[in-house]
Amino acid sequence: MKLSKIAISVAVVIGAVATGGSWYTGKQVEEKYSELVTLGNNTLKQLELYGVKAEIKDVKIERHFFSSDISYNLETQIGGEIYQLQGSDKLYHGPLPINRLMKGNLVPAMVSSEGKIITPEQLKSYFTKPEVFTHQTTMSYAGDVSGQFSTSGFKLDDAMWNISDTSGEFTLAKSGDYQLAMDIPMLSLLDPITKMEYNGLHYEVKGKKTAETYRYLTIGDYTMSVDSFRISSADANKPSLTLNKITSKGDAKLVNEDYDVSSDFSSQVVVKNQSEELDLGQLKADLSMKLDAKSFDELMVYSSQMQAGSELTDEQNAKVEEIGKTLLSKGPQLHIKDFSLTNSKGKNQLALLLNLKATDLSNMRNMADGLNIFKQSLFDVTLNINALEELAKQVASIDPEQKATAEQAAKAQVEELVLQAKNSGLAVVDAENIKLKLEIDQGKVKLNGNDVPENQVENALFFIMLGLAGLSQ
Repeated sequence: MKLSKIAISVAVVIGAVATGGSWYTGKQVEEKYSELVTLGNNTLKQLELYGVKAEIKDVKIERHFFSSDISYNLETQIGGEIYQLQGSDKLYHGPLPINRLMKGNLVPAMVSSEGKIITPEQLKSYFTKPEVFTHQTTMSYAGDVSGQFSTSGFKLDDAMWNISDTSGEFTLAKSGDYQLAMDIPMLSLLDPITKMEYNGLHYEVKGKKTAETYRYLTIGDYTMSVDSFRISSADANKPSLTLNKITSKGDAKLVNEDYDVSSDFSSQVVVKNQSEELDLGQLKADLSMKLDAKSFDELMVYSSQMQAGSELTDEQNAKVEEIGKTLLSKGPQLHIKDFSLTNSKGKNQLALLLNLKATDLSNMRNMADGLNIFKQSLFDVTLNINALEELAKQVASIDPEQKATAEQAAKAQVEELVLQAKNSGLAVVDAENIKLKLEIDQGKVKLNGNDVPENQVENALFFIMLGLAGLSQ
């Protein structure tokens, strides 16, 4: 296996150590150390889903009067090769740990620790620092843990994946609840065709301990902000797309046997060509979903394998299909309450509310059965004509050769769209907007507020799909 791929996997392990409630954060006095190593190894074991094996081994403790020195190996196995990352920690004993006392901190603590992990010699060229991970951690007498950490920047020779030095803070309560804040100044991904680059990423999460039943579900609140996210082509002559001032927040919780997730998103969309930047407007999204927790947790296992590039066996594919059917039979919900783009001329938006009844999908035999599983579901689109014309003009202006005729071309394009919408019979068109609203509730179908007769539903849905395909062009 190429060293670059091995280095990526090592970086993933370091990321898990940094952000995953990792083993060092729970350090107590030496008598508890073996328990913490076991806890840490259980956390690292989840990386096996991504083809990476990691384990804390060879722990050695040397006790002194005011402190203790600890050394260990973080063994990482990738592609049949084994790499040893050397770790060391210094524990300062309470009630007044010397490292805190030297900084004028007189607050009593059970233990305070400082530590680092060193990368193997053969991988040092991929990291900006020899110390790929450092931390400072304090444990109170109540059993709560807090601290700071940093990770080394990482860069591949072919620049496929670059990440700057990162830093963060964490707290881990004795109950298992936790808080984490991370700053990643720069992260870029590059393939032969496309480059994606994040700048100024800040992430905070307040998480709650989950039951062992749901190993892969995250419970808690998060907030995220990104200064910019840019997608560009390897061809410098082609335009780039940038999302500026990204903000997002959300929460995930368990409600009875359901996994409830909600999230919102906002960003300013900018397209840049060789000569100018075009502000396309503000993009917003507000969505939520409710899924059967057990089925979704099981599905996450196979999803992680596929994300890691592992192909599923026939038996695993059959299992995924079975889990998917169970998930759909438990009455899932997906709500896109608002997905919109607002520019100086107006707002284009859509809403999609899908609510399924708890149903045995094996009993579905025809269109009527399929429609009957939907309850209070809708698809609602409003296209503002002036906003569409402004967007079409900006898109045409991206090509410098079309800039002179962009306004005229955009006007003609939107006029044709309005004419198609009127002639389709699917949309309601007035002087300002093109609107379409489709509602389905337990087999009953409405289009723009009007009931669709049962004997016409199948044909109506077919023409709606054709009409939407035509409008999208």
